[in-house]
Amino acid sequence: MTAKYRTVLKSLKLFIASFAVTLCAAACLIHVASAARVPDTQVVAAAGQSGALTPQERRGKAIYQRGESESGREIVAVLGELEVPASTLSCAGCHGLKGEGKTEGGITAGSLTWAHLRKPGGHTHPTGRKHGPFDEAAFARAVTLGVDPDRNELVAAMPHYRMSADDLSDLIAYLKRIETDRDPGLSDDSVKVGTILPSTGALAETGAAMRDVLAAYFEDVNSRG
Repeated sequence: MTAKYRTVLKSLKLFIASFAVTLCAAACLIHVASAARVPDTQVVAAAGQSGALTPQERRGKAIYQRGESESGREIVAVLGELEVPASTLSCAGCHGLKGEGKTEGGITAGSLTWAHLRKPGGHTHPTGRKHGPFDEAAFARAVTLGVDPDRNELVAAMPHYRMSADDLSDLIAYLKRIETDRDPGLSDDSVKVGTILPSTGALAETGAAMRDVLAAYFEDVNSRG
């Protein structure tokens, strides 16, 4: 195959790909514009079936991941004599997005999943510190006062926070759910990919063709594990 032929073939492939994307975009716009509005009651029901977070859990997630209260109330992280916005020292930054816990620089930030915090046998930390299991009140003291359930001081690298009782309640609600809070379409053994294609009207044939292409592609991907 000559260099010139390869260049022409590459250009043709790019043109076909660009054309396909354009058709898909047009189809999406037509489909969205012509779709009827789904009643609110149906939307809520669908959210419940998919395991969507409650409003309180969503507020708690914002606090956990970003250190921000959706109410606009200030949350302050206190580390020694240093006081900074909690967004600077968010829970997720040290404990992981899923509360799984992390070790960095020789310092371990333990798991914050509620099942782990409530472990009946209590906890023994790498530093040798021991204490019983957390409940809501003990966790609140850990966050706001920097002490564990047995009133031992937490490691110096762990900040404590000034936050409202409502925000603290929201955070705890999310930690009770964090283990099962998955991104839409993801499970332990699968990834679901969705798109919108026209099934009626002038672009119905194009939609069917694109659906066949996508199905063939993912069938190939799945066959290769």
